[in-house]
Amino acid sequence: MRDLDPGPRLSCRQFGSLRSDDCANGCLRCAPFLNLGRPFVKPMPALTPVLSAMMCDGMGWFDDVDYKRMVLAFDQIHYLLPKHLAEFRDQAGAPRNLFFPLSLYESRAFTVAHFVPDDRQRDLLFAAASCDTTNQQFVAIVESIPPQDRTYTWSVTNADGDLSADASSPSLPASDVIRAHALLINKFCLAADQAKCVPITGRSYVHRMLAEKLRSGVNGLRDTAPDLLPPNLRKRDVTHSVVVGRLIQAMVSDDELATRSLDDIMAFKTTNRQLFARFSLSVRQLVSKVQSTPLDVTFDREIEDLVATDVWAELHEIEAELRSTWTKVFRSGLKATIRGLFDRKAFKLASAISVGTVPISLQGLTVVSALTAAVPIAGWALSELVDLLESRKAVARRGLYYMVKFAG
Repeated sequence: MRDLDPGPRLSCRQFGSLRSDDCANGCLRCAPFLNLGRPFVKPMPALTPVLSAMMCDGMGWFDDVDYKRMVLAFDQIHYLLPKHLAEFRDQAGAPRNLFFPLSLYESRAFTVAHFVPDDRQRDLLFAAASCDTTNQQFVAIVESIPPQDRTYTWSVTNADGDLSADASSPSLPASDVIRAHALLINKFCLAADQAKCVPITGRSYVHRMLAEKLRSGVNGLRDTAPDLLPPNLRKRDVTHSVVVGRLIQAMVSDDELATRSLDDIMAFKTTNRQLFARFSLSVRQLVSKVQSTPLDVTFDREIEDLVATDVWAELHEIEAELRSTWTKVFRSGLKATIRGLFDRKAFKLASAISVGTVPISLQGLTVVSALTAAVPIAGWALSELVDLLESRKAVARRGLYYMVKFAG
């Protein structure tokens, strides 16, 4: 285990690992970042709406249920760790080391990633951090972080040998906690951009730091280092994980997620890849409708409005189509034929905008299962069965059906 730990809680440090080739190429993201225009080693597959995510040690941590929402929502999750760990002196002046257990590198819930900047990128990261330390809003956000979390981030930054050409500690004094946060979040943004990932965290203060970089970055660079433009950080990168987490919370209760293991969730996602892709597309479209960022007082209200309108409407339509299809079964001669093919357990969509219950899951019905049922299917009923299967396929084409099926 590590020499330092911020406390007895479930942390994102207990998840994740991104195994990829070290990459010192690519473009720097956000205010202080340079677009180098070089290709990343492992680009995402073309023509897919799915997104992967990256979390960073020292940039917040996740509660168990919050992390499960991220596993449901993203194709892969990468966990950014320093490749080179350096000895450093803690705030009392004593020599300390950080250690990451081997179990992190063997996790199935994420892959461990390293990002080692080259000399030019490293210089830019320090220049970017200097810009951030003069931004009073950024400073105020860091000062609002709980002291224990703030100390851990300072420790992670000081232990990060990737920030030095000789893999030694940056040796930031205890008084330079703002610069420590600025260095680490800039490295986080750059690494996520290189991997074509959405940066994620379980702590709101990191979302606010990212949003502040988005808000002030362009102007700061224009004044101090115009050659670093254009910046790459987009509003989607700042808002996506927050919005998707809230959308899933509206459709699947915390209690339901608590009963599912990470292995269960990953198996469900693997089994339902087409549904997941449609869900990813729908979520991208929904996120694009949120115009504010976590810094804005209207942010929470915008998400609430999105849930109460677009999300509610699609869930209501899915429920209506499922009910209609089930009603057709009972009105036709198929009732006896497929009686044993359905799981009749009703499911509940736990949310602030509950749309009620649906009496049946149609996911297991196929032509083969119907034709091999105990009761022979009549010729006149075959067309009814085809209509039923087509209705099921139509429902499955809806983006949010992925979450409806998971909650079922």
